[in-house]
Amino acid sequence: MKITFMSFAILVTLHLDVLSQDKISFEIYSNHIGAHYTVDIIYPNDYDSLKQFPILYCLDWLAYKDLLSTTQGILSFSNHTESIILVGIAPADGWESYFPDRTRDFTPTHLSSKDSNNPGTSLKSGVTGGGDKFLSFLKHELITRVEIDNELNISNRGLFGYSYGGLFTIYALIEDPNLFQKYLIGSPSLWFDDFTLLSRLKNLNEGHFKYSKKIFLSVGENEIGDQLASFGYAREYFNSVKNINFLATIIEDEGHSSAISSTIVKGLKFLYYK
Repeated sequence: MKITFMSFAILVTLHLDVLSQDKISFEIYSNHIGAHYTVDIIYPNDYDSLKQFPILYCLDWLAYKDLLSTTQGILSFSNHTESIILVGIAPADGWESYFPDRTRDFTPTHLSSKDSNNPGTSLKSGVTGGGDKFLSFLKHELITRVEIDNELNISNRGLFGYSYGGLFTIYALIEDPNLFQKYLIGSPSLWFDDFTLLSRLKNLNEGHFKYSKKIFLSVGENEIGDQLASFGYAREYFNSVKNINFLATIIEDEGHSSAISSTIVKGLKFLYYK
């Protein structure tokens, strides 16, 4: 059965009781970053602490939380995906600090001036290059708080990121390939800092990924040249790596922002196919 957004709306209207999900929210301070974050844990409606469930950590939660949680609920209800636990991460100050915080947290290298290759993106000194600290926050502070403190019984751990979030998701894959097993990567900004992260990715040795990974990668057909070129280079690399179950998709007739919805639907269905 093909799921359309109209059928999504009908399902939401007719089955709100079925799609309802329990949520736990809390605030956490990161010593690695020196900042506060709000975190939502969204449980599937069939959650059972005695059973194992996959868990997906979601960057840019402030922007995508409604789309992610609703889409996943409907796909699970329609038997297109297994039930999963969503963990959303957002700045505690909300939209007030959203854009500078994501630029700081999701970029892997520090730029001292505006990125000359992307004149439309103004990057001021001191707001980039915090990817290492954000990864430490995830690994040493957040995952413990989410999974151990809440006694979650998980089968695998995934990470979702779009744009700068996609850049960070690939950075996490490079730096600590055993931390996550599934990666939903939407239109990663691999052009950042003269394609530095892409160069690192392509230079990894064959033994870097010792354990199997499942990776979904997307880009909008109408995106700018560097974004499309980055996608092509990353697709070529991942297709050549053993131990990776990989799918790359170009979202037809869509640009950077409008490709988000299809990326989430297609990515969830590929990573969590039931």
